[in-house]
Amino acid sequence: GVYNFMTSLRDAGRKINPDLQLTVNTQRGWYTSDEVERIVEILPEDIGVSLKTTPGNWKLINNIRSWGKEPQVQVEGLSNPWKQLT
Repeated sequence: GVYNFMTSLRDAGRKINPDLQLTVNTQRGWYTSDEVERIVEILPEDIGVSLKTTPGNWKLINNIRSWGKEPQVQVEGLSNPWKQLT
């Protein structure tokens, strides 16, 4: 499933761009924690993991790290105190 799809996509993409990097988005709500764990554990070493989170919600990030990946994280819900969001 996921492993074969991602490796095929990576291999085909690297024929065009040797520097291609892939990540699987483990967005909260798309997958259960168990599904995220299974996905992360089977991914090839050179395919990363990304997700969005909000301040204080670090559990999934720490879990992904414990499963052997360093996730790319986008933190939402932050604003610049000297410039209001419009």
